[in-house]
Amino acid sequence: MPPHITIKKVMEKILSRFRLSKLRKADLNSSTFPICPDWLNLPSNNIIEIRNIPLLRDYEKEIFESANNSINHKFDLLGSGLVKVHFGMKTNGWEGNKYYSKKNYKNTSDLLERSVTPSNFIRSSEILCYISQGYEPIDWQIDFKSGFRWNPLDWSPDIRYGNAAGTDIKLPWEIGRMQHLPVLAFASVLQNNTNQSHSNQSHSNQSHSNQSHSNQSHSNPTASNKYLTEIEGQILDFIAFNPPRFGTQWMSAMDVAIRAANWIVTYNLIVNSKIKFSDWFDQIFKESIYAHGRHIMANLEWSSGMRGNHYLANITGIIFISTFLPDSTISDLWLLFALQELSNEILHQFNADGGNFEASTAYHLFSAEMVFFVLRLIDKIPSSKFVRLNSLKFSDWKYEKKLLSLKKQKFAIEKGNLIFSPQVIDRLNSIIKFTSSVIDANGRIPQIGDNDSGYLLRLTPAVSNLDGNIFNSLLNKDCRTSTGRKYIETELAGHSYDTDIRPAAKPLVQFGDFGLYIYNKENYKLTIRCGSIGQNGKGGHSHNDQLSFVLNYKGEDFFVDPGAYVYTASAEMRNLFRSTESHNTLIIKGLEQNTWHDYSKDDLFWIAKDSAKAKAVSINEGGFVGVHHGYRRQHRREFRIFDDSILINDICKVKGVKLLKYHLHPSVIIQAVSDSNVQLNCKGIIVDILFNAGRIEIDEYRYSTGYGKVEMANFIAVEFVENSIETKLNLIR
Repeated sequence: MPPHITIKKVMEKILSRFRLSKLRKADLNSSTFPICPDWLNLPSNNIIEIRNIPLLRDYEKEIFESANNSINHKFDLLGSGLVKVHFGMKTNGWEGNKYYSKKNYKNTSDLLERSVTPSNFIRSSEILCYISQGYEPIDWQIDFKSGFRWNPLDWSPDIRYGNAAGTDIKLPWEIGRMQHLPVLAFASVLQNNTNQSHSNQSHSNQSHSNQSHSNQSHSNPTASNKYLTEIEGQILDFIAFNPPRFGTQWMSAMDVAIRAANWIVTYNLIVNSKIKFSDWFDQIFKESIYAHGRHIMANLEWSSGMRGNHYLANITGIIFISTFLPDSTISDLWLLFALQELSNEILHQFNADGGNFEASTAYHLFSAEMVFFVLRLIDKIPSSKFVRLNSLKFSDWKYEKKLLSLKKQKFAIEKGNLIFSPQVIDRLNSIIKFTSSVIDANGRIPQIGDNDSGYLLRLTPAVSNLDGNIFNSLLNKDCRTSTGRKYIETELAGHSYDTDIRPAAKPLVQFGDFGLYIYNKENYKLTIRCGSIGQNGKGGHSHNDQLSFVLNYKGEDFFVDPGAYVYTASAEMRNLFRSTESHNTLIIKGLEQNTWHDYSKDDLFWIAKDSAKAKAVSINEGGFVGVHHGYRRQHRREFRIFDDSILINDICKVKGVKLLKYHLHPSVIIQAVSDSNVQLNCKGIIVDILFNAGRIEIDEYRYSTGYGKVEMANFIAVEFVENSIETKLNLIR
């Protein structure tokens, strides 16, 4: 690194520490709830709606089941199982690590006094008074797997994590995203619709009764809406117990942004269904959304050297917030800045081939969902707001990150319409092509690289974050779930990005920037990994999976990537799941394709050096050849592609014992094993594997379908000493 860059970075760190020290002192001595400007009293802009009540009825059972669990504060997040999250809760522990917290408070007021600083207590108490009697607060600071609890009185930037065995900061962050609220809103809409019908029926019946009863008053159908009451209660609970910049819930601007988006969508779904929140709730809600916006803008997760999905989430949150808040110079400037950064990040975070630059399919889908959810939201912004952006005074911009003039943007505003540059449009087309191409016959994307089960919004209940049709539904495609129902996301008001692209299932689809090669045959889909480790060489979300592959045959997953499981909860598990031995490739015992350091928890998200330097050598419809150099000597893997078989040849001239591993999906049964043959069966579909060398062993491994989730499955290992070995996959029926 050049000396002037080093000096600049050192100075930036010194200034940052000085600013933090000054802010910390101020926050500990005064209220962190913001002083809200007068314009916040103006009406909010509620432009998100779903009017298709019959579609909600299609999901009525799932909606009410999920909503009733939420009312009882029971959540199933990141592999926790359904647990009630409350103060003093007992947990099952995680991987043998278990922590305990006592319910050592007299009442809710006493609990609040123990949970917020004295300078925030008065405002928190005022907010708490509005919650319905009998409401039990949620513990927003607990890892509800291990039982470990972070101190809510700690200033957020001071909080540390990853230093207590088996604890996972993602658990409180996950519940703090409050992504269950939109489904609660659906339940409220459905209940109100039912109450309204009963009220109308009652009115109709009464009109035929004795005239003396004609002036009898009727109850408001929204008054008994328990789901509306719960939405208000949970949001007020969060605001009261989590003053800005204290506790775990303000540590990550990404999570603040995701929470704000889900709150706004929930609020919009309610008010656009003609259901009315309490007047006092409206004002408290707007004040907190404003606080969320201020926090994100002051803590943007941006760096000239590195930024990724966190920063994209920041921008997404600002677009939701700035389009919701009342019209003002501040909200307009926030929107203009967010549009500027959205355009930049579409080009920065997605490769020219459309794949996300983090080299993870799960993170690609997460980032692509954010982009296209936002495009649907932008589509609904009134033209009058875009007109105002043309007349903004840039002297009012007070943030460190620069706001460029409209002439320098990658979009234009013409006659109240936002028009992206051809370069951005082309990249959006590429994102659509990549995303649609990787989806398997079962509607899911294969796991390549990390998977933290992240998503922005989930309107359709019980849908996996790997469900690729969620993305397709944002393109207004007629997608169906496994039960044949439309995705609710399709009905989200707004038309998203207008495209005619419908990628055909070509025999071979190449994504060289991402490092993914897909062979589509009549009965199977073979996906080969070979290429960049992502993040401009930092590899934070990639695995040691070069020349690995996954195979979906007749709609069933046979050979799979084991996933990611956890991050900071266990460095051992984190490194195991991203290691070479956890992938369907050649392994040299004691060596990794790429290495990482173990100095701190941050090393769990970096690769020290791209030693493998994987490269595709030959690609055509009949086969693929790739190499990597992670073992100091080259590993070359050759695939020959046929209609009913795949021939794999591995060549590596490293002396000593080598190993091939093939990880099977849990539903795959090993039906027979001989000296050189393994026969697999999945729901009557047979795959026969033949090896021309080595000794076959069968054992179990942990397969992770999502963050925090594992189940046992089998892997096939072949130990050999030769310089090459051939594997033949016969796809029988």
